[in-house]
Amino acid sequence: MFLRKIKSEIIKIITDLLEKHINLKFNCYLICKYILLKDEDEWGTQELSHQTKMTVLYSYFSQKAIGEEYDKHCNSILAKMSEFQERDSGWSLVEISHMDVNINKYEPIRGSKYIY
Repeated sequence: MFLRKIKSEIIKIITDLLEKHINLKFNCYLICKYILLKDEDEWGTQELSHQTKMTVLYSYFSQKAIGEEYDKHCNSILAKMSEFQERDSGWSLVEISHMDVNINKYEPIRGSKYIY
């Protein structure tokens, strides 16, 4: 629910930045707090971040295309969260602390000619 709730804000921010810059790269970090119950009196907590790979967005992308890229990132994060809980049996999600969205200006390397 959290990821869906902030989707429109993220898309608006990315759309505004794409108007200023030709290309952007973005990825997401979701910081979560997990708890491990060993016994009734013994438990431990751990804060873990789940991150996605950088994705390039171009100025001609529509809001729908940006939304689809965001959805891919969310699905990747959800898969990593699920995998962590299944792999390390006993860990349970307590809360989502926050989410960082890294947006960088992207300038691809241009080719050139050199004759000697």
